[in-house]
Amino acid sequence: MINVDSSVYKRGAEAEIRFVDFLGEKAIAKFRIPKGYRIPQIDGKLRRERTRREARLINAVKYLGIPCPFIYHIDTDKGLLIMEYIEGPRLRDLLLEISQGNFRDELKAGLFQHILVVIGGHIGRLHSNAITHGDLTTSNMLLKKESHHLIIEKMGKGIIPGPDDFEIYFIDMSLGEKDAILEDIGEDLDVFQKAFESTHPELLFHLNSFWSAYSIENDDHNLVKKKLAEIKKRARYR
Repeated sequence: MINVDSSVYKRGAEAEIRFVDFLGEKAIAKFRIPKGYRIPQIDGKLRRERTRREARLINAVKYLGIPCPFIYHIDTDKGLLIMEYIEGPRLRDLLLEISQGNFRDELKAGLFQHILVVIGGHIGRLHSNAITHGDLTTSNMLLKKESHHLIIEKMGKGIIPGPDDFEIYFIDMSLGEKDAILEDIGEDLDVFQKAFESTHPELLFHLNSFWSAYSIENDDHNLVKKKLAEIKKRARYR
């Protein structure tokens, strides 16, 4: 029995996100909304295919050892995914919290460096396995509540949290690809860099840590960087 909370937690162009009770556990329900402007048969087919593709992508990412929510239930006919609820702040909010917090500069620098090592490693592993996220922003990464509490506690004691302290989950991979080509991977990183530059301009210096970790996980990092530079160059001349 799935009890759905009547309130919509988040509404996007394609789907609604609601809190649900799934077998006594708080969970997230992602429901792809039927589109009245599409022929019903085509709409149903698209919703089924996109729901199935997202579920397969999440399972593939989890198989690589990269944290993402468990899928509890899938109903392709309804365009419905029931997933584990990960309690904790978005990485975007954590970075802003630390930036604005009353911590010593060297503590902040160490924390930012280690966070970017973690996400650089995760993204490098995704890309080395021909998987893209599709919307790589720090708003689509969650820090588990227990990690958040541990990090703030350590920072308060003047201790720099290490990479193992950051349990960062990737969410909302509906735009990702499972058999990505180099162009897809370059575009994935272009989205990440643009979003990071816009949201966290004061942290751009720490992107070196991101690339160091990315390069360890992805042997094709030089090809990826070349493709990323090509994509940026094309954008300038449009």
